[in-house]
Amino acid sequence: MLSILVATLMTAAPANVHTPGNEGRDFVTLLSQAKWSQAESMLDATMSGALAGGKLEGLWAQLTAKLGAFQKIERVDVDEVQGHRRDTVICTFANERAGLRVVVDKQGKVAGFFVVPPTDAPASASTWKSAPYVDSAMFTQSEITVGAEKLHGALVVPKGVAHFPIVVMLAGSGPSDMDESVQGIKVFRDIAEGLATHGIASLRFEKRTHRHMHVTTVKEEYLDDAAAAIEQAAAVPGVTKLVLLGHSLGAAMAPRVAQANAKVAGLILLAGPTWPYAKAIVAQAEYQKKLGYGGPDIDQRLEELRAEAKQIDDPALKPETPVGKHGATGAYFLDLRTYDPVATVGKLKLPVFLGWGDRDLLVIPDDWAGWKAKLGERPNLTYRTYAGLQHLFTPVGTDQVEHVSKDVVDDLAAWINK
Repeated sequence: MLSILVATLMTAAPANVHTPGNEGRDFVTLLSQAKWSQAESMLDATMSGALAGGKLEGLWAQLTAKLGAFQKIERVDVDEVQGHRRDTVICTFANERAGLRVVVDKQGKVAGFFVVPPTDAPASASTWKSAPYVDSAMFTQSEITVGAEKLHGALVVPKGVAHFPIVVMLAGSGPSDMDESVQGIKVFRDIAEGLATHGIASLRFEKRTHRHMHVTTVKEEYLDDAAAAIEQAAAVPGVTKLVLLGHSLGAAMAPRVAQANAKVAGLILLAGPTWPYAKAIVAQAEYQKKLGYGGPDIDQRLEELRAEAKQIDDPALKPETPVGKHGATGAYFLDLRTYDPVATVGKLKLPVFLGWGDRDLLVIPDDWAGWKAKLGERPNLTYRTYAGLQHLFTPVGTDQVEHVSKDVVDDLAAWINK
């Protein structure tokens, strides 16, 4: 859940206020014009249930608080996944551009809605280039599908090497694609190609939520697909050992996955939170406000987050109770309550690499400090703090599209090959 994207799966019900074949553009137009009832009428039954009672209006307010006031629709890119059309509406807001992805079912209803980087759209995909430290001649990269849901993925294998380690990657919160793309940065692709240049294979895959599939608990969001990916990676000819890498919420979930799978020989936890979700979301916003981030609506957002945190921590929380504005229910947070990533790492005998950037605004310093405070120095634990890097392990202080730091990739490669 710790994500710098405003990203949520959504779902909804009836009415004919759209032009057939142009639902994505029409839906975003209605939102931008504050025509909430008409926008709600375009939702399928599931989305309608999740976003009724003003939640759609609240979601748009949250989005514009981050991106700035809506200005215009630039274009709509269309593709299809599992029988659902995806209209990626590329928009200009006052602060930045974004892609608003509208998933449309066969009945013309909106079955999903979330934010993606504008570079995720086909028209701009060609602008992304591999990091300077990558030598593409040293590996092959092929498209694959993962698990029963046939999630899009990529297998990267070094050339000219008979035996090699392989890394399986678990993305952070939100509807992440297989590259963990965030505003033009492709975290997992940088890491995968960088590691391959060092002779290390990898397997990465999109999350179910990127496929607009509804998830109720962390098990559905992470565990089942991670188990399938591990089996698939372990079967690649030439693999000598398997390392599981998680970023953000993926880092919190990786120990839980490893605990249940003997094929995992090591863990890499990048920007892994130690605090419970309810505590973390409030502390993040307070920390951002202290540093002068968050914009003019930060106090309102803090008030909303404190209310959400109180609801999550309520001892009487029921599985079916809607929580916050994100379409999640109590079942998700009740599942998280039963799990402590730090305690789980403490029980594992595996080698573990823990990395963090000191400019991270999501896993804040006191949260990151929880790893060493609770686990101390142990022979199987390696801690690395990177000066000047943010949550995505890219440098801060530039408007240019950046890549994951070479120092991080080099450290990971050395640790894996050790």
